[in-house]
Amino acid sequence: MLDSFKYWIVILDKSAISFCYYENKNPHTQTSELIPLNSLEQVIEKARKNDISINFLYGKNPLPNDYNTLIESINHVKILPVEQIENYEGIYVVDKTNFHLLEEAGKENNKNIILRIEKNNLKDLSGILNKALGRFCRLNLILTDIEDYTEKDYDEYASQLKKIEKLSDKVFINGQSTEINFISDRIVLNAMNNCDAGIKHLTIAPDLKIYLCPAFYYDNEDSIGDLANGIEIKNKHLLNLESSSLCRTCDAFHCKRCIYLNKKTTLEYNIPSKQQCVISHLERNTSRNILNYLGRNLMSSQNGNPIPEIDYLDPFEKIIKKSNNGQRPDFEELTIKGIKNEERISNKK
Repeated sequence: MLDSFKYWIVILDKSAISFCYYENKNPHTQTSELIPLNSLEQVIEKARKNDISINFLYGKNPLPNDYNTLIESINHVKILPVEQIENYEGIYVVDKTNFHLLEEAGKENNKNIILRIEKNNLKDLSGILNKALGRFCRLNLILTDIEDYTEKDYDEYASQLKKIEKLSDKVFINGQSTEINFISDRIVLNAMNNCDAGIKHLTIAPDLKIYLCPAFYYDNEDSIGDLANGIEIKNKHLLNLESSSLCRTCDAFHCKRCIYLNKKTTLEYNIPSKQQCVISHLERNTSRNILNYLGRNLMSSQNGNPIPEIDYLDPFEKIIKKSNNGQRPDFEELTIKGIKNEERISNKK
């Protein structure tokens, strides 16, 4: 079953950088806790036999040469803290505290970066993005701790997105190939393009235990198997888009539909939280505004599809309206309604 996945995420160092919504609870130290070399050999050999590529997660310290040689023997992507920018080519993870390292690395428009922004630094997003323009070919934004977002935070994010709209001339016009996931992806997508942890990829920890994604490893969740004995994903169907009544009818196609956040906030893999829905729809509407602007100016290098106007930020609101209009939601919708209401009560506490 391991061979049915498109790629594996391999954690090279216990203190490896977080590149998504989760936090690595192991502090970065000067002493690396690396995956044993013989274990890495097992992972790479198994991946090679099954024609699987690997995304390697690095810590802040350079690897020994024998590790480097082994990694270069297979098709892979390196995901690195920006502190490693002088040592390796790959995808660099930056935040407000170490953004200066990206600036110091030179203004070359050939990097892929992941920008992680804490809620407390949300007000700086548009300014950081403006400074970063010209230093990357693709930027993926991760808003950390979104499970704690409130109406005030949604308003701040909406304000930042308005400022980012005004940068669209710099980003998309005149044939530039710059990509910014939270605004440019939705412009060109016509179907869901989610993270798909447990569907397209799995994560292998330094002890060779396997998890749906790194977040479950760092949150000390039970593994779903190991490299030697294979995996068992209970209720795997819940990971699929078809198992989510809200998501399968949604057109925020760029949303990660993060199963880790789902499980953390609603206790179900297939039910998204209000926060994830609202943020994705704020981004969706920004993409719509930019697409309309570029279309009017006939200068866009994007071949996007029209994005229809909507009157909600959370698809769950459609269920509420349907119920209030005297239409009876189906059983699945009623189940979602109960869970989502409980979740919203807990968010207000």
